This record gives sequence, structure tokens and C-alpha cells, in this order.
Amino acid sequence: MRSKQFLMVFGVILVVLALIGFSDVLKQNDVLMFNRNENIVHLIVGALALVAYYFAKANLQKNLTLLAGVVALYFGVHGLFLSPT
Repeated sequence: MRSKQFLMVFGVILVVLALIGFSDVLKQNDVLMFNRNENIVHLIVGALALVAYYFAKANLQKNLTLLAGVVALYFGVHGLFLSPT
């Protein structure tokens, strides 16, 4: 998957995930529970990814994709060590 495709696909996924989170559809689900702040971050990052998809040059798209991967890896590993309470 190229950087441009990554920005488009995951930008849409993050925006949709934020909108679902704001709509309280997943309140009964124990697996995907996001608070308001997480929904706001998902919406902002998803929107920025879509803006970069349409307007950024290829080199910037590549760097943004790398940055998104590093940040996602950090929060994924960090989340493994947090207690659920």
C-alpha cells in the first residue's frame, strides 16, 4: 500500500470511527470503548490524513505515513501496559 492510499483508507476509517463513537452506537460494546477525547483525536487525525491525501506532495505524504505508524505503534504498545480501570 502506498502512502497516498494509506492516508485515504485510514483517514476514512478514523473519521467513521470517530462519528460512530460520537453517536454512542458502541456504548454496549466492551471491546471498542472510546471516550470523547479519543473521538476528537480520531476525527482530527482522520481529517488531517484526508487533507494530506488530497493536497500534500508525495514526499510529505510518505513522512506523514511514517509518523502515523510510529505514533500508532507507541500508543499500541503503551496501551498493552495500561490497566483497564
